[in-house]
Order: sequence, then structure tokens, then C-alpha cells
Amino acid sequence: MRTSFLTAVVTATLAAAASAQTSAPQAGQAPARGATQAPVQGTTQAPARGATQAPTPPAPPPPAYTYRAGSRPDPFRNLLPPLRTADPTAVERTPQGPIEGPKDIRVSDITVKGVLQSGSTYLAMVLGPNGKTYVVRQGDSLRDGTIRSITPQGLVVIQNINDPLSTQSQREVRKLLRSFSEEAK
Repeated sequence: MRTSFLTAVVTATLAAAASAQTSAPQAGQAPARGATQAPVQGTTQAPARGATQAPTPPAPPPPAYTYRAGSRPDPFRNLLPPLRTADPTAVERTPQGPIEGPKDIRVSDITVKGVLQSGSTYLAMVLGPNGKTYVVRQGDSLRDGTIRSITPQGLVVIQNINDPLSTQSQREVRKLLRSFSEEAK
């Protein structure tokens, strides 16, 4: 059994070698159509005299793909309606547009940059989402709240909660001059 398998492998190998030798063109014969001729060992092909081999230019990049919707709907649009959450911190940001003062800025969009003392009262410098700094006093209104008090550490704001699922209508928010993330740096 083993010898018959070895005999079959040896004969297949010899047959493949014999067919490779017969398909190679003899000296002086033209190669078969579609076959490439390998250079003879020991010789190198030099370019013709006066001819220089110019590097081939790189292929141009493929054109950018653009989606043409036509009358079809956008395939990436979310088909589900937005979920309502009971989280009072999940409020939208201050809309882009003209901000005339602190009354147009939401509580979540302000950052306390400084606290000033004028006599016995404190003033706070807050940074809005538009990059401008505003000076606020105790009792000033924001878009969704009122400044309750200003301390040397920051300010306390009463934020109005506009959520029908919440049992509270207001909450107290503390905006500190130095937040914990800044102290870690």
C-alpha cells in the first residue's frame, strides 16, 4: 500500500518535470504566444543607447465618492423619536446666536473665572459659551436660573427645572471658582 502511494507521487513528479522541459522553448525558437521570455543566466539587458528609463508617474487617486440622494431618504437618519429623560442635567446647550448678556446664557454653560469684592458685596466674573466674560451680581437672572449668592469660592445658582417628570421645580447649583479637575493639574 505504502509503495504504491510512493510510486504514484514519484511518477507525478517526473511527469510534471518532463512537461516543464518540453514547454520551454529551444534556442533559436520564438516563445509561444502570451509567454514571457526569461533572460539567460549570466547576461544582463542594458537599455538602448541614448534611451533613459523615466520613472512611471504614480496612478491618479480614484475620484471621491459622493452620495446622490435624488428622491430617496437619508439612509443614516435616525428613525426613532428622541427619548425623554428625567435627568435634569440633560438640558440642551445655549443656542448659537446673539448673546446680549448673562440673561441669555444657561447655568450649565457658564464657567466662573473670578470673584471680586466691592466693599462688603461680591461680584463674579463668568465666561459664556461665546468666549466673552460677564460680571454678575447676586440676584442677576440667567436663562434658566437666578444667582442666589456669591462667595469667595464661587457662586450659588437656583436653576429652574423644566421637566414634567421631575417632582422638583428648582435645584441649587454650585459653580466653583476652582473645580476639582483644575486642582488635579
